[in-house]
Amino acid sequence: MLGLRTLMKKIVTSELARKERWEFEWQRDEWVSLYIQPHNKAKVLDYWNGYRHLNEIMALTGINDASRILDVGCGISSVLHYLPGLRYGIDPLADRYKTVYQYPDDIDIRQSYGESLPFANDMFDVVFCSNCIDHTSDATKTILEIKRVLKPQSFFVLTCEVFEKDLGKRNDAHPYSMTLENLKALVTDFSTVAHWDSPWIGLRNYVKGEPGSNQREHVFLLQKSSHTES
Repeated sequence: MLGLRTLMKKIVTSELARKERWEFEWQRDEWVSLYIQPHNKAKVLDYWNGYRHLNEIMALTGINDASRILDVGCGISSVLHYLPGLRYGIDPLADRYKTVYQYPDDIDIRQSYGESLPFANDMFDVVFCSNCIDHTSDATKTILEIKRVLKPQSFFVLTCEVFEKDLGKRNDAHPYSMTLENLKALVTDFSTVAHWDSPWIGLRNYVKGEPGSNQREHVFLLQKSSHTES
């Protein structure tokens, strides 16, 4: 039995390493050289305002210079670049991303997994998770961790590419194919403040002027209850 457990652990570790290698190489080879160009950074902000409703989210959440904000699965082109406040980002590949991209000095970027956030309970005013939840190994545990680190009555912005039916694992980087029902089932402990959806384009496609896919991109603005339990 010990031998079987060891084998299974090696398989899981190997799959995670393959997944993270895929993600890093995609960011390094397909995205970072585009994103670092100032006019493309401006296009990404246009995408955030036009398709992910950032201006509306900022107004509804009251984000300001005193807000403490976390981006879970921040990647390279994090929304944190476009926000005021005390900004933190976590990503399992953060240390590797720092070898190919220089984050602004006033954004605290840490290497960590969404399933185990390195922050105290009730710490953040707003948490973003943008097209990351379908990359996680355990989506449910990640959502519970996000709930834990949010202050009572604070806000969670969840964005995800959504499919009409569950296709299971799509590739090494995507263990999930989220449907709208799957996504809603993950966040039943939150109340919905706003919900938008639009054609899924993706930041890189938008910057390059390329079409998106037949999927939809859903953006949920959610609120943690006033109760303090996590």
